[in-house]
Amino acid sequence: MQAIVLITHNISEAVRLSDVIYVLGGKPAQIMNTYQIKTPRNQRTEQQIWAKTMAITDQFKRDMNEMRGD
Repeated sequence: MQAIVLITHNISEAVRLSDVIYVLGGKPAQIMNTYQIKTPRNQRTEQQIWAKTMAITDQFKRDMNEMRGD
């Protein structure tokens, strides 16, 4: 098995290109959350990419609010 590490600030790009997404945060950086993308990359539709991007974005916002105590 081979692995490539892609670092991006673009969630849609991460969903489009990845099988697993690790969200890092804090200092020193640590893994805040992990998302598995189960649909094979070559079978992902634009609708699936958009839906997963929105789900990850929403979860990320909830996590950030929780960390700040909002």
